[in-house]
Amino acid sequence: MCGPGSTDLQRQEKKQTFEIRQELTQLQEWDTEENQTLEERRRQEAERLITEQREMNQQLAARAAGNLPQAQAREAAPGNPVQEQAAAKKSYKQRREESRRTKEAKKGNIAADHISYNMVEQLKDLRAEHLNSMTEERNQIAFEAGVDRRVLGVFVQGYRKNKKGLPATEEDARKKREDDDFYEDYISKDLRRRKPHLDRFVNELINTEISPDMFSVEYMEKHTREMKNLTERLTYFSNVMEDPINKPYFDDMPRPQKDLFEAKRLMSASYSQMFISAARAKAVNVNENTYHTADLKSFWEDMVETPLQMDKARFNRDYEESQRREREIYDGVVDQEIEREIPVRLRRNEEVRSWAEASDNTAGLNINTYATQETYERLGALRSAIESNPGYYEAHKQMVDDLYQRVYRTVDVLGDRRLRALASDQLCDIYENAADTQEIKKRESALAKREAYAEEAERLAEQFTAGENAINFFLKGAPLSAAGRELIIRSGYSGELV
Repeated sequence: MCGPGSTDLQRQEKKQTFEIRQELTQLQEWDTEENQTLEERRRQEAERLITEQREMNQQLAARAAGNLPQAQAREAAPGNPVQEQAAAKKSYKQRREESRRTKEAKKGNIAADHISYNMVEQLKDLRAEHLNSMTEERNQIAFEAGVDRRVLGVFVQGYRKNKKGLPATEEDARKKREDDDFYEDYISKDLRRRKPHLDRFVNELINTEISPDMFSVEYMEKHTREMKNLTERLTYFSNVMEDPINKPYFDDMPRPQKDLFEAKRLMSASYSQMFISAARAKAVNVNENTYHTADLKSFWEDMVETPLQMDKARFNRDYEESQRREREIYDGVVDQEIEREIPVRLRRNEEVRSWAEASDNTAGLNINTYATQETYERLGALRSAIESNPGYYEAHKQMVDDLYQRVYRTVDVLGDRRLRALASDQLCDIYENAADTQEIKKRESALAKREAYAEEAERLAEQFTAGENAINFFLKGAPLSAAGRELIIRSGYSGELV
């Protein structure tokens, strides 16, 4: 049977435990500077903790490496150069055809060859197919109606005709029907009828991949017509946008799409000029759909080498800037989708929070972000360890408070990073089989974010473990890890280690 003294002791212990818990609960609140939001403060603390953990890891790794025996110096095996696949050996028939085309091309310019011939033929075919859709009669009607004929001429798809003057294939018949609809809708000057076609123009441009690789001889030989078509559309998009009838469409374009559209148009001038210069290096005049007629003596120096290098530098600069803007836009779009996913993930975590509040060991921890049951249990155990050692806490209050607050905030921002990694992973799954360029870009952004958030979560988890070890070392006499020691030193309490 317990006497009065025992009861008084129990009351005193309960009071001490209650008071310590109150102190620790206050440490769970975030302090913010003037005009600073809670999210900004948490972001600031996360960056500090992650940076510090990376520095700790580097320091510990360097220290560990210094303790290892000196390894024998070995020369690294040289890397294997990239083995380019040898071009398939051409048949006699193929070589004879290339020779014929080279001979024909040199009639236009002595510097031309069979590749130049193939490029010119593509340009001629593209022009002929566009003229099939945009006839002289249609040009005249458009002129009389005050509609920009150049826009009509470059935004038609064009189609091939057979000897009877009819579409050559079912595909050509489809293109003719679509071009007929486009012509009638655009010449109507009715924005409602034009809108589906404007949507197509914009989406096609946004989804078009433009890169320096396009100007290789190998690519141009096979894709000259596509490159010429893109050049013309980039050039005349300004005319489309400046048309007063179309202006409301572009004014009301949603922000992300408008930004992507403008990022792509940033390359308009430099892409077009680069295409002209790169084709000129093969003696092809893409503006006239034929060969250059320049004098051979001055052709390379005056018309090719210097302009090509200048145009390449300009295009590369615009390309890098366009890519940077695109990444920012897609990152922004993905960030918004992550923010929408976070509340969903938090609701799924509500069951764990309810469990924690119902448990004596974890009640009152008030973790407001994502946390697993294990996280609650580990943090609750640290709090219990502090409450169970009132004498030590009283004697070392400042140090224990600092370490507990550090651990608590680490748990808070760790949950945020884990939550964002999960949300990013969800987006990666959504866009797993994406075929649309914009969705592919979103997935690339989501993948990069998932990796970044996962890496940051790993650093914060290490920080959590180091802080946990430091507290248990002081309160329970647990063995001190190298990371725990480093954290204590960085927290300004190296004197407690003596």
